[in-house]
Amino acid sequence: AKKDIIIGIGCKKGVNSEAVKQSIFDALQKVNLTLERVRLLSTIEIKSEEPGLLRTAEELDIPLRIVSCQEIAACAKEHGKSNFVKEKIGVWGVCEPAALLSGRKTQLLLKKQKYPGVTVAIARENSCRVVQRPLTDFREQRNFAQAQCTNDMVLFVDSDELPSEELV
Repeated sequence: AKKDIIIGIGCKKGVNSEAVKQSIFDALQKVNLTLERVRLLSTIEIKSEEPGLLRTAEELDIPLRIVSCQEIAACAKEHGKSNFVKEKIGVWGVCEPAALLSGRKTQLLLKKQKYPGVTVAIARENSCRVVQRPLTDFREQRNFAQAQCTNDMVLFVDSDELPSEELV
């Protein structure tokens, strides 16, 4: 299965692994995804020794990436902000920026979901996609391609060329 999902997790001190797992399963269900698609769990460094999180990662056999407070504070990607979290730990959020920062070219699929003692957000890593369209003229084709973009590159391939499997 393709592993392109990052789950960002925030939690209260002392949360148990069952609560964390239940939150993950519920959040995945909300976006019609399975655990098999999850590449990483992610959280902030001050939660790096939290037994419930560590046990969850171990039981689900999914790596847990730890994101520094500095990385989260500098996160340029749009994410929700919480005054409560800012007061408690000095950053505006945990689960959304942790998910966004832990993958490559990520987009938030599911904003912060609140559960008892746990918050969860889901991001997906983006790869390239192939879009085909009959050619009318080059300018119109270029404008169409740019309108489809979610990342920062467009590759034009002539009709007599085929992209390799590696490229796709």
